[in-house]
Parts: sequence; structure tokens; C-alpha cells
Amino acid sequence: IRVWQCSTGNHVRTLTEANRHVITALALDNHAHLLSCSTGDVNIRVWSVTDYSLLRTLAGHTSSASALAIDKQGRLFSGSDDCTIRVWSANDLALLRTLEGHSGRINGLSVAENGDVFSVSEDGTVRMWPSRALTSHVLSTEDSFQAPYTLAITRNGTLFAGTNDGILMFGST
Repeated sequence: IRVWQCSTGNHVRTLTEANRHVITALALDNHAHLLSCSTGDVNIRVWSVTDYSLLRTLAGHTSSASALAIDKQGRLFSGSDDCTIRVWSANDLALLRTLEGHSGRINGLSVAENGDVFSVSEDGTVRMWPSRALTSHVLSTEDSFQAPYTLAITRNGTLFAGTNDGILMFGST
């Protein structure tokens, strides 16, 4: 992981302990104190942004971690090639639960303003995991589209999911 100071463009540091695998996702907490990193292995690494120290390595996935998102409460969500989403505590980074529902690699995760979590997968689905229930609802399984690879949610709740053949737009969440 390479760190730059945006105001100057200067390279500040390289975090070499990130592993020798490809970096698949990065996520900052709301206060920009913690940086979470997923790589081509099964672990998630959490770094201090203050002193760039490796604080914790989170183990739980059985295949490569591929997507990360952090909600307003600081909970970390990690998606993986093992078709699961893991939910990690904001306080002590303990594994809280495992969300199952996809049958393909998790390509992207995003958290809406209301706390609902959205995921896209190589199984061709976009899923919503309501913040209170954390059981999923399939939003789309369009046969004419490639598997969704990424997603974004606006502050007013419009969800966009990007695929190899275009962009899907969903209404309010």
C-alpha cells in the first residue's frame, strides 16, 4: 500500500506488511483513523492511519477477500470469493456474523445512509441486507447483463451497479 499526501503529491510511506498479494479493496472508517485492506489471501488487515502501524489481521474468510465497506457505526463488512460477507465489530474488530446468500464471488459492497448494506456478486445478483434484519433481498438478476462488479449509493438512496456491459440504475433504497 502506498501513501501520498494529496495536498503536495509527495509519497509519504509504503506499507510493505500488506502482504505480497494484490490489494483488492481499501476502506477508511468515518473518522479516517483506520484503514482496512483486503488482499489476494483470506485475511483483512487493519492499519492505523495515525502512525501507519498494522493493528490487526482479521481471519474468517475461506477464500480471497475481494470487497470492503464500513458503516457509520464503524462496523466493517468484507466480501469474499467464498460467497460470504463477514461483519466485524467497530469496537474490537471481532467477527459478529457471517451473511450468506450469494452463490458467487462478492465483487462489491456499499452501505447506504440508513445503514442498509448492498452487495454485488458474480452470481449476477444485487442484494440488499437491511440494517435491522441483515437477511438479504435480491434486487436484480438480469439475464441480459454481465455479473455486476461494483456499486455506489448516493446520499438520497439511489443505487448504481456497474457491469461489463453498462450501468444498472435502481430507484431509492
